[in-house]
Amino acid sequence: VTVRFKVKDALSLLQSVEYSINGGEWQWAEPTTKLTDSREHDYVLAIERAGAGEMIIAIRASDVNDNQAVEKTLVK
Repeated sequence: VTVRFKVKDALSLLQSVEYSINGGEWQWAEPTTKLTDSREHDYVLAIERAGAGEMIIAIRASDVNDNQAVEKTLVK
């Protein structure tokens, strides 16, 4: 499964973006530019599907002030 998304912070630089599959361990996501140095980045994740069932992908973004936001989506 290929997941594409954009993370944007209106006021601060992004510090990190992580993803979790089905509530598992958080894994670091690298921006397409390879550098986390601005308020907006694009991401592309290649996630190996474990089986034919549904999976929940959660994305957690943090800025340099340690503010966090989490979004999730269901993949069928």
